[in-house]
Amino acid sequence: MAFCTKCGAQLADGSTFCTFCGSPQTPAQSAQVNPYSVGANYSGGYSGGYVDPNAPIIPGFGEAISICFSKYVSLEGRASRSEFWYWYLFTLLIGWIPLVGGIAGLVCLLPSIAVFVRRMHDTNRSGWWWWLTSLPLFVIIPMVIYIGEDESRAEEMAIPLGITGILWIVFAIVILCFLCAPSTPGPNKYGPAPVRR
Repeated sequence: MAFCTKCGAQLADGSTFCTFCGSPQTPAQSAQVNPYSVGANYSGGYSGGYVDPNAPIIPGFGEAISICFSKYVSLEGRASRSEFWYWYLFTLLIGWIPLVGGIAGLVCLLPSIAVFVRRMHDTNRSGWWWWLTSLPLFVIIPMVIYIGEDESRAEEMAIPLGITGILWIVFAIVILCFLCAPSTPGPNKYGPAPVRR
C-alpha cells in the first residue's frame, strides 16, 4: 500500500500519478506510510495531520448548523462547501420567519462572517476576501445619503454610482465562484481538510 507524497491519498501499488490530487508519483517517491497521518513525520506547511478525525464525512443540514454555532466566531480552520451552503440556506430560512428574522439575522451575522472566512480558507484563499464583498457598501451607502440630501445631485452621481454598482456585481460573481470551488485536497496552510473522504 502506498500514499501520495503531496496529499496523502491512498494509492494503488505502482500508480504513476495520484488519482486524488493528480501529482506525479514514482514507486520510489510514494510513501509506504501516510505522510499526513497523525503522528507522522510530515515536513509540509501544516503539521496537524491529514484529516481531523472528528471531522464529519460530509455534514448534513443539522450538522452544518451545529458546526457553525459551535465555531461561532472562529476564523481558524476550514469549512467545506456543504457546511457553508447549508448555513447560508439556514440563514435564508430563518430570515423569512416573521418577527424573528431581524433578531436571527443579528445572531447569525458573526457566524456567517466566520464560515465565509473558513470557506475561503478551504479553497486556500485569505479570509480578507470578505472585505471585497463589503467594500462597495461603504461607498454606495454614502453616495445614496449624499444624493438623498439634495436630489439635484442625482445626475452628477449617476456615473460613479453606476460604476460602483457594476464593480460590486463583478466582485460578487468572483466571490461566488470561490465559494462554489472544491476544497483544496489534503491539508493547506489553514489546516487539515474539513471533511473525511
